[in-house]
Amino acid sequence: MRLLYAAALAAMLSASADAAPIRLEGGHYVTQLQVNGGDAFDFVIDTAASASAFSPGFVERLGLQPVPGMTAHVHGAAGIETVPLYRLDRLSGPDLELTSVIAAVMPGVASDRPTAGVLGVNTFQQSRIVFDFEAMTFETGASGAGAQGFQALAATRLRAGLVAVDVQVNGVPVKAVVDTGARRTIGNPALMAALGVSADDSRLAPAPDVGGATSHRIPSQVMEGATVALGGRDFGDLRLHFSDLPVFRALGAGDQPMLILGTDVWSQLSALAIDYPRNEVQVRFR
Repeated sequence: MRLLYAAALAAMLSASADAAPIRLEGGHYVTQLQVNGGDAFDFVIDTAASASAFSPGFVERLGLQPVPGMTAHVHGAAGIETVPLYRLDRLSGPDLELTSVIAAVMPGVASDRPTAGVLGVNTFQQSRIVFDFEAMTFETGASGAGAQGFQALAATRLRAGLVAVDVQVNGVPVKAVVDTGARRTIGNPALMAALGVSADDSRLAPAPDVGGATSHRIPSQVMEGATVALGGRDFGDLRLHFSDLPVFRALGAGDQPMLILGTDVWSQLSALAIDYPRNEVQVRFR
């Protein structure tokens, strides 16, 4: 999960009638975009990144130079860093056309990572976006009611343009951030407390540290067999991680339970749509 506040970003988006192919790689949904009309690179479509960003390896490969006098505060899941901004003339794909793209670099991403960067929600704020997990396509379009078979869920707008929906975890109500850039589902300490789980609970096991766009890492624990209820459907036998991530406070959770709902859950749907102007998440079950 990556929460990115860029100091500046200029991008013009146009949508075509063609859906873009996607694939699930490393727990992220990836699409290919042409850079300045030339080679195609993999970009993660990240609904929990407020702004688009580039990986260090992509910046090095293209020999991009920082925009003079421009920096950004990158709020990753685990911490904050100040980084330079870079400019690209054009990013294009079957369903996207971005021009004059100014984006931060992600200091926590290894230089040899295969993806070139992330597409953040600033790209889609005026659109309805659709992930079709059966056809493995992604498309953008005009705001409007979901197609037949979609169930509409009211969404809460969080800081930096992110959205959350109401779910239940083992029967406990919680706000869940819609995060297609997270490979695992993570709850905050307030959710642990609401579930009656203590830090030394025998149901918990050590788990890999949680990172993100910055170089910070935060310890985590995992509990097996959790159930998430979304739109009247239960998604059971879930590996639920817990971590005291700064991003929860940045999103205004305070002492309230909050969940980052990752692709381990979303990929179990037939399709997921987010209509930003309508403040609506639309789901289609298998």
